[in-house]
Parts: sequence; structure tokens; C-alpha cells
Amino acid sequence: MLDLNSDWVRLPPAEAIDWFARKMRFSTEQLQSLTKLYDDQVFTVAGLEDDRLLEAARQGIEDALKSGGTLTDFKKSMDAAFSAAGVDPLDPWHLETVFRTNLGQAYNAGAKAQGLDPAVMEALPFWAQQTAGDGEVRPEHERFALDHPTWPKTDEALTAESDAILNKINCRCIRFSTATAEG
Repeated sequence: MLDLNSDWVRLPPAEAIDWFARKMRFSTEQLQSLTKLYDDQVFTVAGLEDDRLLEAARQGIEDALKSGGTLTDFKKSMDAAFSAAGVDPLDPWHLETVFRTNLGQAYNAGAKAQGLDPAVMEALPFWAQQTAGDGEVRPEHERFALDHPTWPKTDEALTAESDAILNKINCRCIRFSTATAEG
């Protein structure tokens, strides 16, 4: 039986103290800010905890970006991955959300990178953002597009606001470079 009064139990656990001392202090707000900082650099899918399935989803989206694959192609590849793993698939609407959100974010990130190229900035110094233009557009997305039909690429505050909108789940807005400021 373990004697909890023995000397070795009462000694300070040096490794435990060292480990704990290295932990960084973060408020909940600071941790949320850090999470937001890395949010666009990680690929996650709610409900997918198996690394093989997460990789299958990531690969399916990458394949669609490279070859112009469709939502139907993505769903078929994911159905095969779920079957191979022996688990129930995600709901079709969930897979559609994953596909559309990640493709939209990737295309908008690519357009931003191209638009910030110095030669492009010289020829097309403004950003424009458009919604899908249907009855399903979120009010804040429509309001941004109406309030800021174009803005200078040098306006970091408006570009950051646009980034936040374009990174929403299921956002169908697009941002593109343009030559003139329109109001």
C-alpha cells in the first residue's frame, strides 16, 4: 500500500512545477483572439474527429480547387471515405457547408493575393465586393457591399472588415480588383 506520508510524496515535483511554470497566462478574450489569428490557417470540420476523414475532406476540397471538381464529386469522395472508415456519414447539408465555405474562402484568399501584387495594385488600385444578390444574403454582407461598393486597397480597416465577412460560414460574396472608385 502506498504511504502518502512518506518523504518522497511530500517532495516538490520539480518536473510538474517546471511544466506548470511554462504555461502562458491567457484571459478568455486573449485566447479567442489567438484562435481568430490562426482560424484561417487551419482546416477543421465540426463532427469530424477521425484524422483520416478530416484529411479526406481536406483533400477533396483541394482536388476541387485544382481540377474544378463539383459538390457532387466531393460528396461521393466523402461517402467513400465514411464507408471505408465504417462510420455514419455527415448530413448532406453539412458536407455542402464544408465544401462551399472552404472553396469560397480559398477563391477569395487567392483573389486577394493576386490583387495585392504590385503590378495589379498599380493598374487596379481598388477593391470591390459583391453579394450573391439573392434573397439569402445576410444583412451585414449586403450592407457592407452597399456602403462600400469600392474602396482603396490601402484602406486596411475596410479590407479587414471585408476579410471578416468573406470568412463567414457559407458566405457567397466575392471580392475583386477594379480600376475605378464607384460610389
